[in-house]
Amino acid sequence: MTNPDEIISSIFALAVAAVMLLALFQVYTGGSVARVSEIAGTLALPFVLLLLGLYAVLMIKQNV
Repeated sequence: MTNPDEIISSIFALAVAAVMLLALFQVYTGGSVARVSEIAGTLALPFVLLLLGLYAVLMIKQNV
């Protein structure tokens, strides 16, 4: 997995799975149930910025 596109896609898939597991865990434990959209909305901007930064670093590293 040296292709930056594959790495970013894999990280995105893991993040989506983590949000879904967090929502299911909250439902299972009976804690305050938050909507998936609320969880994702809270984490969206930092996550997108992290992915863009990581993609830029990997593209630069691959081309050097």
